[in-house]
Amino acid sequence: MIETPTQSNKYYRIGAVNYRTSETAVQFQQHKRRKEIAQLLEALLQRPPTVRHM
Repeated sequence: MIETPTQSNKYYRIGAVNYRTSETAVQFQQHKRRKEIAQLLEALLQRPPTVRHM
């Protein structure tokens, strides 16, 4: 008997980029819903602010 590969799990990558510092934040989720987007935004709010003087 030859085994066949099973259905692979799908994951969505949700991210944001700070264009001033090029810092990125990425999360991998099994769903791409409002709840997961809100979790990313909450995680971004928990980060300390970056101050960059010109």
